[in-house]
Amino acid sequence: MAYKLGSLPSVRATRSELADFMEIMCLKAEADSGCYSILDASQAMGIVGDDEEDDRIAEELPFYDSLSIIDERDLATSSNYPFQTDGYSIRLKDDCAPAVLSVYVFLLLATRNDMSRNRIFEGVDGGKLFERLCSCVLSKYFGQNSDCFVFGTGDDLHTSFDDKIQNLISRLDERVYAPRRPLGDKGHHQDDKLDVVVHIPFHDKRMGQFVAFGQCKTGDNWRDSIRLLSPKDFSENYFTPPLNFTPIVVNMVSESFSDDWERKARDVVFFDRCRIMRYLPANLGESVLSDINKWNSGVLGTL
Repeated sequence: MAYKLGSLPSVRATRSELADFMEIMCLKAEADSGCYSILDASQAMGIVGDDEEDDRIAEELPFYDSLSIIDERDLATSSNYPFQTDGYSIRLKDDCAPAVLSVYVFLLLATRNDMSRNRIFEGVDGGKLFERLCSCVLSKYFGQNSDCFVFGTGDDLHTSFDDKIQNLISRLDERVYAPRRPLGDKGHHQDDKLDVVVHIPFHDKRMGQFVAFGQCKTGDNWRDSIRLLSPKDFSENYFTPPLNFTPIVVNMVSESFSDDWERKARDVVFFDRCRIMRYLPANLGESVLSDINKWNSGVLGTL
């Protein structure tokens, strides 16, 4: 059983799960000591007794490796990360920008919260909000000449799927394409697995530009569903003629992981939590940041 908010990591928890637990407990401890140690974590799980304080056992504790994960995350995000190690403890950085802390906490909570059952807090849908955040990050990653927008349910425009396709074609602006609907298709899709689109247009409006289709997943059970998006099938189903190129695939997840990175990231552009933080825009936008703070406040209030 994967680690979720309100529970303890299992004895088979991964190093990333243990690090996430340490981060969440550090957030809860901020009002008191401001730090959380691997001995605190081990006592919470009943691994050692409450009266054991000998640092000589620290390197034998399962949480010891989580300290190296914290350091690796700091490096992977180019220090766009709110925690730091301090001996056998972790603590919040004194100089962490408020926006960096808010976004990282959002990604952390969006991973460990049960997003399949309870993802709306303070009127904000965390899954849709993640798509909006991913759009901002991809815009930063692909550069100022790119056009990036939410195609999926996170666009909050309540438009039909047919209207989404028409808008996508209009944004691509290559003049030769028109929307189509497969035989027997009733048009009741929400997004058909496509969450975010990014492209780099040419001003001449002729065919052949760079296009990427993105799929975004919160939680920690995305491994079996992240590859369901097929740009080729999407193009053949909803464009006439089909696109004269196959968009590249971008997968974005709120989880920070490394256990099977090479297998999952083999043939796609892959963003986990650390890469998202690495390419977080300096100016995220008041609307997105405000909703992130609302959602965080709602989730943290349940702990």
